[in-house]
Amino acid sequence: MVCNSTTRRLEWEDGTSVTYIPNGSAAIDFDCISTKNTTVSQVKYGNWTVIETDKSRVDTILCAKAESEEQCGGYTLMTGLSENMKPCLKIFTDPLPWELAQRQCSADFGSLITINNAEENKYFWRTAITNNLLEGMHIGAHKSSSDPSIWTWVDGEVPFNGKSYDNFVSSFPIPGAGECASMLTESASALWINEDCNDDKLPFICRRDDFSTMPKSCPTEAPKAEEDIFSPGFPNPGLPCEYVLFVAAKKIVEIEILTLISDLNRDFFEIFEGSSGSNLLANFTGSILAPTKIRTAKSNVMRVNWQTDGMGSNRGFRIRFHEASP
Repeated sequence: MVCNSTTRRLEWEDGTSVTYIPNGSAAIDFDCISTKNTTVSQVKYGNWTVIETDKSRVDTILCAKAESEEQCGGYTLMTGLSENMKPCLKIFTDPLPWELAQRQCSADFGSLITINNAEENKYFWRTAITNNLLEGMHIGAHKSSSDPSIWTWVDGEVPFNGKSYDNFVSSFPIPGAGECASMLTESASALWINEDCNDDKLPFICRRDDFSTMPKSCPTEAPKAEEDIFSPGFPNPGLPCEYVLFVAAKKIVEIEILTLISDLNRDFFEIFEGSSGSNLLANFTGSILAPTKIRTAKSNVMRVNWQTDGMGSNRGFRIRFHEASP
């Protein structure tokens, strides 16, 4: 409780009135300006008591987070959009090259902003202007690594096509001008251009799902190809899990490690050919922030083991797998 200087009465810190008082509690309807008193809970007796605020006292503190903080954890909950996919964002004003900016977002299990429609494009432009990003910012569009003739969104490699929104300046992307994209924030048109991924330094916005979408336990069903797979309990994973990834017969499995944040030589991300766990393809520990791909040699089944004791500062992984030709 805090003292309202206008009413001179105690109220909850969020500005709401105190409407509930446990039985047997001391009266709280007093002038908190003149008496310098507040109220604390006596857990042992199940009631509240009045104490003087200017005297030394040791108490246990229980903190409550706002719903938006709990949902986005250090990011900001986006409001006012009809589309709620990936509703959490964070603004980075220090300019970085596109590649390093994407790694920064990846470390938070997000990506540079994806823009699905004109409403979102205007929203992110307004957000940029409000935060003084007046000379452009990176967005999460880039040339596909598998097919340089198409442009995709980095969070799911969704290609631009006749049904996908884009706002490139007419005649852009220009061949040879760069394989990543940025938004021109100087104008309300919020048009896009292509840029060099490693040289052009700009501020950026990261976007990610909220924590409610993260798994709380190991999967009971086999994961699906082309969908993001997160370790359980993000951002504080404590469960070791096993995953069997499979594709159609006569095809092979390609896994893409989008993010791995683990404690070096304490947590391990193991990848095996086949389902038995006898043919080790790779064993990672520490952090991976740049997309890393591993393929089976001939099997259409891959086994992944996430080995963690949950006692360190790790955050887990974000992966995706695909069907590929041998």
